Amino acid sequence: MRAVNIIVVAVAVAISALILTPDAARQWLREKLTGDPSETAEAEILEGFEKLNRLVVYRAYITAISDKTGPGWVFNSRQVLITPAYVNYFVDLDGLDGSAITMNAGNAGSRTMTITLPPLMLERPNVDAANMLIVSEGILTKFSSSTEALRKANTKSAMRQLKAKARQSFLVKQAREQAIVAVGGFAEKILRQSDIADVNIVVRFKGG
Repeated sequence: MRAVNIIVVAVAVAISALILTPDAARQWLREKLTGDPSETAEAEILEGFEKLNRLVVYRAYITAISDKTGPGWVFNSRQVLITPAYVNYFVDLDGLDGSAITMNAGNAGSRTMTITLPPLMLERPNVDAANMLIVSEGILTKFSSSTEALRKANTKSAMRQLKAKARQSFLVKQAREQAIVAVGGFAEKILRQSDIADVNIVVRFKGG
């Protein structure tokens, strides 16, 4: 039965090639094999996103400055820790399902695909250890010249600052905007490679 179906499709393609352009013939075959072309487009995008898994869309470089004072032999010791770090903002595309990608029922040339992304996620700040600096009593030093207690206190304070800075609204806004551009561009590329045209793409985050 499978062989008969294959023969029927092959004959139909040969006949359609006599009356359709190559692009139209490919579109006709896609519809016959997979159904509604809009569903085909959604499947193509979903499959492409699954391969991306976690898509890093933005990276910010931030710096924390923490200042701690502790008891010394004669005078109190003071240590200032300068901690640079970068933070990756990403979208987890692995969990997307068919409901996240929809196509309106308009005619060719006016169809709109809407891609609804999950919430933007942030990685833990990645400390740029090579550029960390400690200032003790006004002298630039390495970790080896600082006290362990001050180092631990400053490190803890620096990490709190970095996490708070990474969540600043202007950085999150830039990351969301970049995510929309990146995902929209990727979706356009997939549709173009699949010979699916005349589709307007709208990308948004879940919840607005």
